[in-house]
Amino acid sequence: MELHDFRVTDLVLDKQNPRFASQTSSDRESVNVLLAEAPAKLVALAQDIAREGVNPTELPVVVEIDGQNVVIEGNRRVAALKLLNNPDLANDERLRRQFREAAKSRLFPGKVKCAVASSRASAHHWLRLRHTGENGGVGVVPWNAEQQNKFLRRRGSQADRAIMLCDAITKRFSHAPDLLSKVEKVRKDRLTTLGRLAVDPEVRSAIGFDFNGDDVEFNYPDEFLIRAFDKLFSDLAGELSVSVVKNKLQRQKYIGEIESELPPRSKRLDKPVRAERTPAERPQPAASEEKTSPASIGSTLPRRREPQERCIFQGVRLKSFHLRTSDVLREAQKIDIDSSPNIAAIMLRVLVDVAVTDAASILGWTKSQNDLKDRIGAVLRKLDPQNSDPELHDARRHSEGAGLLGIRSLHGFVHHWATHPTSTDIRKISLAFRPMLEKLDVYLAENRKS
Repeated sequence: MELHDFRVTDLVLDKQNPRFASQTSSDRESVNVLLAEAPAKLVALAQDIAREGVNPTELPVVVEIDGQNVVIEGNRRVAALKLLNNPDLANDERLRRQFREAAKSRLFPGKVKCAVASSRASAHHWLRLRHTGENGGVGVVPWNAEQQNKFLRRRGSQADRAIMLCDAITKRFSHAPDLLSKVEKVRKDRLTTLGRLAVDPEVRSAIGFDFNGDDVEFNYPDEFLIRAFDKLFSDLAGELSVSVVKNKLQRQKYIGEIESELPPRSKRLDKPVRAERTPAERPQPAASEEKTSPASIGSTLPRRREPQERCIFQGVRLKSFHLRTSDVLREAQKIDIDSSPNIAAIMLRVLVDVAVTDAASILGWTKSQNDLKDRIGAVLRKLDPQNSDPELHDARRHSEGAGLLGIRSLHGFVHHWATHPTSTDIRKISLAFRPMLEKLDVYLAENRKS
């Protein structure tokens, strides 16, 4: 497209504008249809143009049709310019007065730079990207709440406080990847909800942090804070929506519900600590590490984390179940947890249910198994009657509701639209129930009815 300057009076609004319910017959009618749609917004746009000029980062697009310069993109901007140059175009006298008042500055242009398209068809691609959303990243991708706040830096706002808290936790607890994963999930999707909690002084006091200028300070030892923050961010990354903590009474109720996870008042520090650790607070190497001889350095291998599961129940094979159960597991293991967490979470719930239901069918365990909790309980009682197998501890704890991630979370993955499963939570539940599935497969092989 080429760029040209046009006098505002030489531009014609698009009579086929998608904003219009039906085609208009004149420029005046087009102006007043736009006014009728949102008069206050068009007045505000005209007032901004009168003060600041036309936005140079978004040019109107013009195409010549039947000898007229028709505006096919930017009709509101051009309509605002027309009304500033000629307020009498407005049918409503009250609106005419507002445009006359805005026009007194005379800072608005009589000409406007436009991009000229050869035809409507040639401009269609660009107009589609401008007005039909992100289109997979090709279109306009709006800033999220955190990005907007960084640009505007509204100090003390809910978003500002939420971002400060996320940054402070990331600094203070860099050694806690599970917590940081939840923090990043909340930072991305639930910043507004976190902000409502962060600006409430009673919430800050209960959890154990506060704001001091541009710093965040913590009032309890790390081991108590990390437990409280893990609970808070687990809830925020899960089902805790803004409607549950919208007002002060709701926030008080929430704090009461998680009281067992909060720091005990008796452990409050005499003096708060900042998010950034001081040299004295940073972990020091052990004495044996400090005096490592040069000869031993080459033979000392760096510590490595255990590789994370790429998929749910990675490597598990169910050879003693019905073939369809084995196939469901094998197909679910093709789903990458990090790239498809929602599908992985749903299949996690499905697989646990399918496996224990299949086992109950094979072995004839049909009594008192009305829901998933009962079916898992029946399996665990058969596998570990004395409740003494440490490898089944997590499965039992989660299935009985004692863990943060349990039956409720599994149901939420499928049935609650406000649930946002994190990769960390999916892996935790997968690892918790993995021994149960493996031991159940062996049990079936040894006890299967002929």
